[in-house]
Parts: sequence; structure tokens; C-alpha cells
Amino acid sequence: EMFDQMVIMTAMIDRMYLGFMQHLPELPAEVGEAAIASSRRRHEKWIKATEKLIQSGEVATVDNHRS
Repeated sequence: EMFDQMVIMTAMIDRMYLGFMQHLPELPAEVGEAAIASSRRRHEKWIKATEKLIQSGEVATVDNHRS
């Protein structure tokens, strides 16, 4: 059951991402490298923040969701 829920959530995130990308304009070439560097920094911060939430128990995971 948990695996099925994860598959559904993965598909939902994929569709959401596709929707975002369909509506965002292309970046001009002159800002491309800076935008990539910025996105990598923001992605790394997002990963660290997510890890902190999971470690603190403030979000449901497979391990802390079970009764």
C-alpha cells in the first residue's frame, strides 16, 4: 500500500513539474550560466532543509508514519 502511494505521488510531482515547465519562458542565453548556478545553490539548500525536516520528525516518512 505504501509503495502504491509513493508511485502515485511520484506521478503527481512529475505532472506538476511538466505543467510548470510548459508555462515558464525560456531564459536568455546571457543569463543561462548564472541561472544554472543559482538553481544548483537553491536545490542544495532545498535538499538540506528537507533532510532537516525528516530528521526532526516534522514530516511523515515511511519510518515515522507507522504506528
